[in-house]
Amino acid sequence: MKILSVFLFSLSLAVAQEANERSLESEAASAVEPRLLGKIPDGTPPPPSPPKDGFEVPPEKILESHTHHDGKRNVTIQRITPIPLAPPAEDAAPPLPLDEATKERLRALRASRPAMRHVSMGASIYTFPDGSVRSLVRYRILGQKDDNLPKGEVKLWSNADFSLFPGIHSFLGNDGITYHLMIFWTPVHIDHLTRSYQRFGKTYQPPVIPELPPGDATYTLTKNSATDPILIAPINSLHQIYQKDHAKLRVTRDGRLQAQAARNADLLANPPKPKDITLNYWITETPAPEKGGDQ
Repeated sequence: MKILSVFLFSLSLAVAQEANERSLESEAASAVEPRLLGKIPDGTPPPPSPPKDGFEVPPEKILESHTHHDGKRNVTIQRITPIPLAPPAEDAAPPLPLDEATKERLRALRASRPAMRHVSMGASIYTFPDGSVRSLVRYRILGQKDDNLPKGEVKLWSNADFSLFPGIHSFLGNDGITYHLMIFWTPVHIDHLTRSYQRFGKTYQPPVIPELPPGDATYTLTKNSATDPILIAPINSLHQIYQKDHAKLRVTRDGRLQAQAARNADLLANPPKPKDITLNYWITETPAPEKGGDQ
């Protein structure tokens, strides 16, 4: 009896230890470090697109041709012999309903894929005369059908410069979810607005911005913001990414701005010249074939 008691005690201790180890492993797995996903555009131009196949009509197929000059380019209108076209395709049959086995495989496939959500964000970037920046940010999260996300818009003030974020397409949040970011931002220069208002005899009143401590990237929610932790998760991750990869974000942003300025200067120095246009048409004497019918 004593031996049995010792055995049961040892067994229960081993089970408890194994459960504790599984708990620690689960906590470690859930502690995800936020990081950027994919390459951030830095202004490097993409490779040129392959040339497209041109459409040329043999001279013997041209029945009439008239060219007009509109002052910038030539526009040629040509009547050509009819080009045989395939008959319109028949309407596709309606899809068959999925059986339960197929539905189960689809559910398993969705469950095996990483969770993904979309963040639709807008930001007003306020720049002060001393160079300091404050960002007024609002966003909503769009998830998958079975996400059951809480409703609401998150609105906040941040000391991070959100003009560095438009190059980000996707990032991994600290909750293990992949977020796809779509951000629209507007620059607001306080000194420019102040001078513009003064020209019309008015005084510009900047928004009341809460005090934010200097140093690390941080934020504070506005009074009418949603506060659910699920909705707050992506903004926490973005601030951690901003803190860790600030230098990289700034370099890529500056590269994009420099490349855009260079493209604008090149367009001013070398404006594109309008190209000549050729419009081809033909006339059929018989009605078009019915769907699925012979030509």
